Amino acid sequence: MRTFAAGMFFIASLSAQTAETQIFRAVLLPANELPPVTNSARAVADVIVNAVHDPAGAVVSGTIDVYLRTTLAAVVTATGVNLHNAPTGQAAPPMFSAGLSSANARALQIGADGIHIPINVAGDNPNSLAGLRSLLQDPTRFYVNMPSTDQPNGLMRGQLQRTAVAVLMAQLNSDNVVPSPQNSGNGIAQVVAIGTRDAAGNWTSGEVYLSSTYASNDQSVFNGFHIHLGQAGATGAIGLSVTPLPGSAADYQGFASLGAYYAEVATNNATQTGTFTNLFVNPTSLYIDIHTAQNTNGILRAQLRPTDSMTFPLLLDSANELQPTSIRTRAPANFTFYTLRKEDGSLAAATMLTDVNYRLAGPAQAIGIFIHDGDDKVNGPISIKRLPTSPRTPAPATTSAGPCRSAISALCKT
Repeated sequence: MRTFAAGMFFIASLSAQTAETQIFRAVLLPANELPPVTNSARAVADVIVNAVHDPAGAVVSGTIDVYLRTTLAAVVTATGVNLHNAPTGQAAPPMFSAGLSSANARALQIGADGIHIPINVAGDNPNSLAGLRSLLQDPTRFYVNMPSTDQPNGLMRGQLQRTAVAVLMAQLNSDNVVPSPQNSGNGIAQVVAIGTRDAAGNWTSGEVYLSSTYASNDQSVFNGFHIHLGQAGATGAIGLSVTPLPGSAADYQGFASLGAYYAEVATNNATQTGTFTNLFVNPTSLYIDIHTAQNTNGILRAQLRPTDSMTFPLLLDSANELQPTSIRTRAPANFTFYTLRKEDGSLAAATMLTDVNYRLAGPAQAIGIFIHDGDDKVNGPISIKRLPTSPRTPAPATTSAGPCRSAISALCKT
């Protein structure tokens, strides 16, 4: 039997703190301001709340990770990104501030732009802790507000909503492409879908993150990464699409890593919302494919499948490292594995999403989160790597061998 240890630090007893993560979203509009503002600006905010609980379950600290994506007709200078504790139609002072001000402003460009700022909630501030507990209990009583130099009381605001989250995977193969491509390959793809609904069940916002790792003898540049409507063997319309980085291609060995690439769902588009709905209720009615300059009809394709999941709550502690560290810290963490199964129940592929709540005395550079083969008395070989990425682009785990060495197939060496 194999024993695994997790590092940055190593696994410690669970008798102390534990971690919790909740994802909320808000659609910010000028018309939501009090009084309403006349402007065409729009934004979507992802608010990821990472809370740390003591052994009794009480929230003792946390981080509120805010990612605001804006769509603007003119340059705007943001002087704040704040969370307020008040329901729709009411105003309140900021409960949590991202630290922007007129002296620490952020210029946002025409078209698409964004702000990503984490807000730390320290354990020694009872008012902030009370606000964090209220936010976790009922996020709909909080709104996100973005003031600017032109609108110091707020250019646009939006009420938070709880999200629905789905993680899908697919086993890509060139044999599935119709018509057959010029080249061959195989790999794994992952889709993370996050959305919010109104009381009637209609989508009020939605986003997808697409990732893939594969091996192929096609080394031409990628030019398409899509989710299509359609069954195996048939071609269907594109339901959702992301744009790979310009010039991206497989390396000289034929290994490729795509994503995670983000796309927002247009909730007024019936094709997009229908596709997004099926990611939650009927993913096998959809297929995902990758296109290249050499194979314009697609080089890899597969039907999407739902995953099962298992979460491992851990307390990482630098005191458990076998070699002394220069600092001492702990990090309540959750490691969640999403898996695809074969017909006999054995593992076909998997991905790992991590939530590590570390607290450091000063700045530090993280080089990765690794899962090792071994018990707590040895420094075993690395089995799975989780490489640092932007906190709002969920990235899967990796292994160190073969095509699994890059983005997606965390346990493909079964």
